[in-house]
Amino acid sequence: MVNVNISREFAASPDAVWAKLADLEGRKDWLTIHKGWKSDTSVEPSVGAQLSEVVVLMGMANKIDWTVTAYEPPKQVAMQGTGMAGVKVQMTMVCEPTDTGSKITIDSQYEGQMIVGPIGMAVAKNSKAELEKSLDNFAKLVEA
Repeated sequence: MVNVNISREFAASPDAVWAKLADLEGRKDWLTIHKGWKSDTSVEPSVGAQLSEVVVLMGMANKIDWTVTAYEPPKQVAMQGTGMAGVKVQMTMVCEPTDTGSKITIDSQYEGQMIVGPIGMAVAKNSKAELEKSLDNFAKLVEA
């Protein structure tokens, strides 16, 4: 199993940060691994909702069938999913107020037969780099 955790503070209100974080269609504007949805995203997520997303990591596309496991506006959204080749993914995004704005923490876990040893290390390194780029993009949206 590979675990990646990243946090970033933003000079924007928790409400502004949550609005962008919870906007599924808006992921295309900041989340670098997101390549598109294969399901309807026009409604607000809720626990038990199912979504299908195409993600690209390390140049490889994978369709992840997600189930929303936690949805607590304006604090947290968590999803777990399964992709091709038995890849299992969990992602939790938490928004917290700070003295100067907000902080996002993203925890992601990847597991599967292929995600071990050197490949697992490469997945961790690439995932962390992509999440860092994603939060750079996110900052441009909420701090503009």
